[in-house]
Amino acid sequence: MLADLVELLTPESRVLDAGAGTGAVSRHVAELQPEAHLTLVDASKRMLDKAADVGDVRLVQDVGELPFEDESFDIITCAWVLETVDDPKAAVTELLRVLSADGFLLYTFCSMPDGWLSRAGSSLLRAAVTEGFAGEFLSPEDTPWHDCDRSRKMSFHGGLSTYVLLRKCCQVEADALPPVRMSDVPSTLR
Repeated sequence: MLADLVELLTPESRVLDAGAGTGAVSRHVAELQPEAHLTLVDASKRMLDKAADVGDVRLVQDVGELPFEDESFDIITCAWVLETVDDPKAAVTELLRVLSADGFLLYTFCSMPDGWLSRAGSSLLRAAVTEGFAGEFLSPEDTPWHDCDRSRKMSFHGGLSTYVLLRKCCQVEADALPPVRMSDVPSTLR
C-alpha cells in the first residue's frame, strides 16, 4: 500500500483513511505528502482521539455509511477494517461511491489462507482476531474484488493478508455484472 501511495499522492490529493484507527496509515500519508487534504473516519471515537495529531478532518462514522458526496476523494485507504464489518462488499461499494472518477481505492484485510494445512496452522491467529477484534478472515467468496485491467490483488504471509487496488470502474456487489475490460468501455466513459 505504501509503495502505491508514494506514486499516487500529490499536494492536491483528497485522501480518505477509512477505518483510520489510531492513524498509522494517515501518518504515512502526511509524511509522504504533507500538503494532501486528509480525512480520517473510524467507528471508534477513542481510536480517532489517538490520531488527533494528523489529518484535516476526523469523523466518527461507519465505513459502510459515509456522509460524503459522490466522488469526494482521489485516494481512499482502508487498512485492516473489512474483516470487522458485517458486509465487506457493501463497505467497498460505499468506498467506491465516494471515490473520484480517476481515483484509487487501496485496501488490505485478513484473508483465509489456502489449503487445510495453512488453515490449521493459522487457527490460533484467526481465533485471536475473532476474539480481540470481532473480525473474520475473509474467504475468497467474501472478498470484495473486481478483476479488470485497472485493478490488482496480491496475497501475502501465506495467504493470511490480501492487498487490493481498485478503480472507479470496479463493482464488488454480490449481484454485480461480470467484470468489464476497460478496453471495452468507450473512451468517453473512462
